[in-house]
Amino acid sequence: MMTATTCDFCSDIFDPSDRHVVAQPRPSDPQSLVATMWACEPCGIEMGLPTPAEINEGYERGELGDILFLEI
Repeated sequence: MMTATTCDFCSDIFDPSDRHVVAQPRPSDPQSLVATMWACEPCGIEMGLPTPAEINEGYERGELGDILFLEI
């Protein structure tokens, strides 16, 4: 059984493993990058949003500055 979630932009139901995210530093802990919105694949591609895997790859390459924790 698929666990479903709703796109924060178009309200379509989709599999969370296909999500794109809007991520920003957590206000209470700016060293933690957190997903604040989830997008389905079509919305994510249209808006140029990254996937969690893409954010993780950037983290591993040292491209996220002072971010120490990912919550995406």
